Amino acid sequence: MWAKKGVLSLIDIGYGFFVVKLYNKEDYLNALTGGPWMIYDHYLTVRPWEPNFHPAKAKIDKVAVWVRLPKVVLEYYDREALTIIGDRIGETIKVDLNTSNQLRGRFARICVLVNLKEQLMAGFRIDDEEYALEYEGLHLLCSECGIYGHVGEACPSRRKVQSSEEHSGQKDNTTLAPALLPLTMTTGKW
Repeated sequence: MWAKKGVLSLIDIGYGFFVVKLYNKEDYLNALTGGPWMIYDHYLTVRPWEPNFHPAKAKIDKVAVWVRLPKVVLEYYDREALTIIGDRIGETIKVDLNTSNQLRGRFARICVLVNLKEQLMAGFRIDDEEYALEYEGLHLLCSECGIYGHVGEACPSRRKVQSSEEHSGQKDNTTLAPALLPLTMTTGKW
């Protein structure tokens, strides 16, 4: 699946973690950004190696995900512009070549390293136009708080609001959905 041009070695380091050594740069980039990868209907988290990694203490907090930008105007189907947007979401790893060549049309697509313990960006704004973001392969992304690991019905933020409403007897009209990050692009710069 990953070693198309080179050799692959797989090392079980315990606690559900494996080190995959790929000796070809193209194979490495394919493994990191070609996903999302599924094995027996389970999402496989792939991330670059971190020095001093201890599997017994490790938590999966950063993961490379594909992010879709539906309905982005063609002027922003550019590697540099999409990299700037990706770096606001997390750390841009790769821009889909079909995107930068404007072959896809319906959406732009970038692979970004995101921190799953932080609120993920729901969208962004360029020149007063709002754009939504869609995260591929993140099925437990909360619609209430934008944090990965639970769904809206089980959101801790929602429970806090309900609890405070019960104590005060009033409803809080505050929206808990992730807000659009107010970014503007002028002459190609943020």
